[in-house]
Amino acid sequence: MFHFKRRTLWIIMYITIPLIALLNSLGPDESAQNDAEKTQAASPTESTQSIASTTEPTNSAITEPVMADSWRLSELAFDCLNSVCPVYLPGAAEFYVTVISDQVPVERVDVPTQLQVSATGQAGWFVIRVKSPAGDEAIEQARLFLQQWLPANATMKLVLSGDIDSAIVEHWSSLKSELNASGAPYRAAVQALPTSIASPTLGSEQQLAFLLWSEVLKQRLAKQQIELHWDHRAKPSFLILSAPVDPADLKPVDNSELAPILSAYIDQAQLPQRSAEQIHRYAVSAVLHQLPLSYFAEQGERLNAITLPSINRARDYFIEQIQP
Repeated sequence: MFHFKRRTLWIIMYITIPLIALLNSLGPDESAQNDAEKTQAASPTESTQSIASTTEPTNSAITEPVMADSWRLSELAFDCLNSVCPVYLPGAAEFYVTVISDQVPVERVDVPTQLQVSATGQAGWFVIRVKSPAGDEAIEQARLFLQQWLPANATMKLVLSGDIDSAIVEHWSSLKSELNASGAPYRAAVQALPTSIASPTLGSEQQLAFLLWSEVLKQRLAKQQIELHWDHRAKPSFLILSAPVDPADLKPVDNSELAPILSAYIDQAQLPQRSAEQIHRYAVSAVLHQLPLSYFAEQGERLNAITLPSINRARDYFIEQIQP
């Protein structure tokens, strides 16, 4: 993923998009650990909240609005029947909008200081994310920026999340009709290599087993300094190896290898609450892969159902793909 740190944004038709980490990975990561710490510190019946200090300029105290920083994924509604897909996060301190488009913008547009803009390829689409502070003024600034930059003739969907309401969603629903900028078709060029393996479709039992097999293989290959990474620009995603694999590293998986990896994934999946950024990433993945948001809330159940034979079937699939 590349970030536009300068105030001027310029994307041309032939753009090189770096490889990105798996957006909906439920394995342990730094953000997951931070969320785990927040959840453990929270009341078991309430969302973790940060409350601004109060001031007393007079005899009466003035209390700042309560801001929430995590939500239960299983309790969130997600309606994506139209071109705008909102996730309502009451009390969120930040607003996110992701544009899923079949075109790359080519216009030159100034990026407002308070906006953070990033772009990447994912599942065969060009994906633009804009992050802003909460509040009507900042949200409108994000909309104006995209109105000036997005291609008018693109096919697109918008994913919104934050402390929003139906009026904001309706306002964003008219954005497509206000676009005038130019664009170029997005083409995800993934080079076919002997060490690139197409992943099963996200949402399938095979994909989850393949993901866990890749974690086992990653640990085995670390001794040989062979790196594994994911390329999600096209659909399907590809697992890329930096060098050919020794057949000795492709032996069947046993429980001693699988158990700690599976346990870490289950622990992460069963965290009761998620941050606004995590929820937004899940919502984007749900749209890209035509899955309900509840798919990610139910991931713990699927992980608990994973068996050692299913991991070794994923291993067999991997071997079939790399054999000439």
